[in-house]
Amino acid sequence: MRASKKTAREVQSDYLRFLGAGNVEFIERGEEVIVIATFDKRFILQPYDLDALEQLLGVRPNIGFDNSGNGGETVDMVYSYPSANERGNVI
Repeated sequence: MRASKKTAREVQSDYLRFLGAGNVEFIERGEEVIVIATFDKRFILQPYDLDALEQLLGVRPNIGFDNSGNGGETVDMVYSYPSANERGNVI
């Protein structure tokens, strides 16, 4: 059986869902892609998770968190990267 190839976005989405994200959104803004992943408020990002994202994207993402939505029950992890980093990147 032959494995199907996935785009960088599909792999990111799968990985973020593996970490526990309930929702993953990609927003294209010019030459930048903004990623918003919504987690339960107990989510903790481990250093090796950040390393895995860096390997996939080719740059270390600057990640921010926002827990102002949904009465503090969820936290949004937000990061961006140059859209050029995902073009033709199929795994």
